[in-house]
Amino acid sequence: MAKQGETWISIATQHGVAWFVTDALVNEERLPGAMGLFMRLMGFRTGLMTNPFFKRLFLTNKAAYKAWMHAELERDRPTLFVPAHGAVLRGPNLVDRLRAATDAA
Repeated sequence: MAKQGETWISIATQHGVAWFVTDALVNEERLPGAMGLFMRLMGFRTGLMTNPFFKRLFLTNKAAYKAWMHAELERDRPTLFVPAHGAVLRGPNLVDRLRAATDAA
């Protein structure tokens, strides 16, 4: 499914399951300046999304990744998402938002 490893950490907390993801999913609030322009040209945008570099450079089988992600979402039902790149997300609709970001990959 992946050409290289990707760190995903799932932790049960008193408020539900928290996920930490290094590169697969990002949630940038702003893309400022020249670097922001470069990132937009490379396919990034603000908000929750699958990292364009991850899907182009690291995935070998998008369908398998999406199936795996859907299974993990159903198993864990995370209520907190901590991306290595971008803002933390939480809330009752988090699973749906993560699924939509994955499906758009």
